[in-house]
Amino acid sequence: MIRRRTVTGSCGILVVALFGASMACDTQYAGAISDFGTAAVTVVQQTRGAYTLVNDTVLQEEILSLSTKSGPLNSDPTKAFPPFVTQEDLNIRNTLLDALQAYATALGCLTGKPASDLDTETRKLAASLTDLSKNDRLEHSFREVKSVSKEETNAAAAGLDAIGKLLVAKRIAADLPAILKKNQPHIEALATLLIHEIGDVPNSDEPGRLRGKLWRTYDSLLQAQVTAVNASPAGSNEKQQSVTRLAGLVTAQRNADAALAGTQSALKKLVAAHRALLQVQTVPAGFKTEVAALLAQAKQAQDFYAKLPAK
Repeated sequence: MIRRRTVTGSCGILVVALFGASMACDTQYAGAISDFGTAAVTVVQQTRGAYTLVNDTVLQEEILSLSTKSGPLNSDPTKAFPPFVTQEDLNIRNTLLDALQAYATALGCLTGKPASDLDTETRKLAASLTDLSKNDRLEHSFREVKSVSKEETNAAAAGLDAIGKLLVAKRIAADLPAILKKNQPHIEALATLLIHEIGDVPNSDEPGRLRGKLWRTYDSLLQAQVTAVNASPAGSNEKQQSVTRLAGLVTAQRNADAALAGTQSALKKLVAAHRALLQVQTVPAGFKTEVAALLAQAKQAQDFYAKLPAK
């Protein structure tokens, strides 16, 4: 009987200890996790905007090209305006971004309100992440991004699978340190594919897809506008309007490329912020510095994307 009391007492102490550890974990992480969630939402929205920006600019060039051709339209109008990033490929990019945002949300649930039953949307997303991780669509989708290796797409697939499992797993706040450590390489792997696709400066040897395509498309728009300027009578209102339009395109090209570069930098800083989150208990200032840098970097691009025409 004495032994039973001892075991029962020990269990009670253990429960209290675990509860205390969980509460301590909540206190130490809650604010940082919330800030990371805000940063993740910002970066995800901007990256979606980057793809919209490039596709819309390509569409603008396609419209201009068709409008300068004489005679009837000889092609199928439904196929006359192909996007640079196809809808199928865009869906895969959106899945990567959904995974990053869902991961940040899952962390927030651990430090916020008590866990509830999984909703249908969360289960559906987890299943879609697992599905994409287990077939070759991911690798095939990034085949045009020459700087992305098979090893990197494999790492991203592993990241999708891990986050999919996390979304449906039963976790408590005390698991946070282990979850953060385990998922650091997965967050980095997902972001890496998107960073590579945005690419380097347009005049580099490896310009990448988005920045390179955007810059070349603006070059075509600028050349067409130069032709319009040269065809306008000197001193006419038409010439003045054409020159104004040319100046606007020069500025738009520079600002659009800066927005893509800012988005790429924000993705890199999101990875750095997650790495700093691992050490938030011992070096809280490090995390705050990383998040502040991310949000400051993101603001200019965010302002630019906010001015884009709504879909």
